[in-house]
Amino acid sequence: CETNQFEVSGPPVTRFFCHCTICQEKYQAPYADVVLFPLAGLALPEGHSINFGQYKRFGAIDRGMCTACHQPVMLIALESFVDAGNVRASVAETLREQLDFKIVADFDMDLLIDHRSHRPILTINDGVMTNFEWPSIQLLHAIDQLGNHVLLLDGPEPDLVWHQFINQVMALATKFAARSIIGIGSFPGPVPHTRPTEVATTTTDSSLARPVAYLPDELEVPSSIHAAIEWSAQDYGIPALGLWAPVPQYAGGQPYPSAAAAL
Repeated sequence: CETNQFEVSGPPVTRFFCHCTICQEKYQAPYADVVLFPLAGLALPEGHSINFGQYKRFGAIDRGMCTACHQPVMLIALESFVDAGNVRASVAETLREQLDFKIVADFDMDLLIDHRSHRPILTINDGVMTNFEWPSIQLLHAIDQLGNHVLLLDGPEPDLVWHQFINQVMALATKFAARSIIGIGSFPGPVPHTRPTEVATTTTDSSLARPVAYLPDELEVPSSIHAAIEWSAQDYGIPALGLWAPVPQYAGGQPYPSAAAAL
């Protein structure tokens, strides 16, 4: 994430694998891969400083964890009224297949959902009901292959009490010290399937915005719950960004993997 940057020169003093319980707890791994360099061989790029929380100094070594580490990114992957190319569902499904997610929060669906618009799914085999699945909105947590913590908000977009739901989401983002909120979605756009997918952004922070050529400078569109959460995040001081992949208008009714891959 480039929070801490530094350069080292010369050979390391030593390298070892530490299996102590402190490292196991801090890195959430069986061991830590440790490389030691002399302080004289360390240089900081201009304008950078190393910011870490010191932890149980020993000898001549200062150690600690980056203060930004373990702060998760919250991904908003709720079903929306527009999900061209089934992109949102493809991204969420891929993440759930690749990462070992655990449920950290469940939402009250009787409060949020009109079950006539999000009906439960009944499975029938040879006339026998074998499964009954109610819709659910869940907040999931996992650690990816690089050690990054990820929160995934998955499920249908609420039909009711949006303000209350957004407050609950932001309370969870604050509780888990989310360092950013990223919404993912797709829309039918004037793009051909022969060109790479160019992702558009929505954000309240102009420094995060990424204008794209096929969209006008100003738009007024019906909002999804993603954008409502992004808008509220500024009141909590959490950077928020919506990533939107365009799908060719003639291909929006079928899965469009290239847009999912771009997200």
